[in-house]
Amino acid sequence: MTPPAAPDLEPLLAELREIAGAFKRDGWEADVARADAFVERLYDVGLALQLDPALRERHAWRAFRDATAPQVASNAGGLIRYAHALDSRLHDTFELPDEWQRISRRRSALAFLVALYAGTDLDEWRGDLESDDLDEVLRYRCKTDGYVAPDDIPAGIPRSHWWWWCPNPD
Repeated sequence: MTPPAAPDLEPLLAELREIAGAFKRDGWEADVARADAFVERLYDVGLALQLDPALRERHAWRAFRDATAPQVASNAGGLIRYAHALDSRLHDTFELPDEWQRISRRRSALAFLVALYAGTDLDEWRGDLESDDLDEVLRYRCKTDGYVAPDDIPAGIPRSHWWWWCPNPD
């Protein structure tokens, strides 16, 4: 079976550039919404880079990351709010049949954010974005509420994103 092709990164990077360029433009609520949009699109970039690591060089990922890192770090509060929203969902009753899949996507989006922006000013906020408390609650809910059908786990998800394989992540 041939692995799926990675998507074209250029449109994703262009969209991310636009979102990051708008941080701090229209106030806190707009920054929170943009942080959500940024992390959700970065998830797609993370998957693409996992599927085809050579894309990091072909699409000048490092140059993109270095150019946007100050803007991304300047909206750390909005990004942390994204992490807190995930934590809140974990403390609520699950009402949707695909709730664990949605939670797994959000957690992977945070993991990609931290990994892809490692070595930048965003490192200062790493503990707030990927807290031990968040993963502790995730592990607890994983035992009873976590399940994504194997066919529904997106291609490119690294094994280190254990939450996709609940209730048996190891």
